[in-house]
Amino acid sequence: MSSPFTFRVAGISYCQEAAMHACVGDEVRLIAEPNNPYDRKAIRVEIRGSKVGFVPRDMTEALRSFEPRFETSVARVALVVGGGDGYYRGIEVSVERRAEAEPRRVTGPVASGPRYEVLRTMPLQMVLMSLLSRQEGKVAIPMRVDGVLIPMGTAWEREYRPDGNDAWQFDIRCPRSGRPVRFSLFTDEECELLVLK
Repeated sequence: MSSPFTFRVAGISYCQEAAMHACVGDEVRLIAEPNNPYDRKAIRVEIRGSKVGFVPRDMTEALRSFEPRFETSVARVALVVGGGDGYYRGIEVSVERRAEAEPRRVTGPVASGPRYEVLRTMPLQMVLMSLLSRQEGKVAIPMRVDGVLIPMGTAWEREYRPDGNDAWQFDIRCPRSGRPVRFSLFTDEECELLVLK
């Protein structure tokens, strides 16, 4: 199997509201924009139904060569950086060739790490109010949200929001690159509590 095609999303500084909701493992849609007035070869990047930017102009030809059917390829968020203390959030996308990609739900670090089973599923709000408060700034039990594993002992910070749906930032490692990633969750999301098999 060949290595995936990766790129850092361009123009993301204009789409920060949508980018703030992106998480490692999210599915990415790549959409050609032949009527784009600035670049007829532009490829739009969407996550969770919202535009977050474009494939860099100098990489669109390389992407088309890598996977001519890029609009139906398997593309996911591989890395999320920044987004705190006034910094822009950056997103790296990984694209697999369609013929090599297996239809699957991404499971992040769980895929290559220890085997877990689900103890119970509950709203993240309840987890945060009970389990996280027992260890100051650390996750007290392994969790999985949207297929991404948050190991026990992971550092976290709370970002208060006016609408009450606070964001919780977790420092994990990207399963593909091993690099540190700041992973955002919101209090209205469902969370799986895990135990080792």
